Amino acid sequence: MKRRTQPEHPQPERHDSPAPASYRCPRPSCERTYAADSQEARDGFCSCGTRLEAVAEAPTLSSQAASAASGRIFQSVRAPQPLRRAGNGFGGPPLPPAACAPPSPTPPAASPAASPAKPEAVDGVPVLVIVGPDGRDALRLPLVQDEVLIGRSSRHGVPDIDCTPWADLGISRRHCLVFRAPQGWMLRRLPESAPVFHQGRELAPGESVPLRPNDEVVLGSGLGLTLEERSA
Repeated sequence: MKRRTQPEHPQPERHDSPAPASYRCPRPSCERTYAADSQEARDGFCSCGTRLEAVAEAPTLSSQAASAASGRIFQSVRAPQPLRRAGNGFGGPPLPPAACAPPSPTPPAASPAASPAKPEAVDGVPVLVIVGPDGRDALRLPLVQDEVLIGRSSRHGVPDIDCTPWADLGISRRHCLVFRAPQGWMLRRLPESAPVFHQGRELAPGESVPLRPNDEVVLGSGLGLTLEERSA
C-alpha cells in the first residue's frame, strides 16, 4: 500500500529587515546618536536616561542601477534652446541699427548768463564811479538817494555799492558812506573799516570830508572812487 504524501508548497521568501545602522535619542533637548555597536545602543538607553530609537539605514542603489537611473534622467531632460530675437519681436523682421540704439541724452539748454544791470544816467544828477585796479570804470551809480553805503556783501546784507569782487584789496563790510549834506556831498570813513584815502590823505575812522567832482579817493589798497558831475 502506497503512502500518500502531501504536495510540497513553495515556502515564501523571507526578507529579513536590515539591522539598524544607528540609534538616536528622541528627546528634543538631547538628540544624541549612537553607533549600533556602542554600549548605549546595546543597553537601549541614552546617557540622559531616555530610551533610544533605532535608525534604519536608507536603501542604496548599486552603482549599475544608479548609473542607469541617472542616464534615464538626463535623457528625459533636454537643454532649453536659446531664443533668437530679430527686429522688435521674436521672429520679426530686423530693425536698422539706428532704431535699436538707445536714444542719446539731450543736454540741457544753457541759460544765458545774466549781465548785471547798469543804472541809467540821469541828467543833472552826479554819478558815483568805482574805478578798478586796472584804471577802468567798474561800477557807476547815479546819486538819486541821500546816502550810499559802500562795502561788501555778507550775511548781514548787501550794501548799495557791492565791492565784493575786490574784497582782496581790503574792502570792509561797511567801508565808507557817501551822503548828502547842506553844503553838498560828503565822504565819511566808517568806524572799524579799512583805510580810506582822500586826495592822498588817510581819513581817521568816523571822519567826514566834502566830496567834490573829480576828487581822488582810494578804498583799501587800490580800489578807486570818484564823483562825476553831469550838467542838465
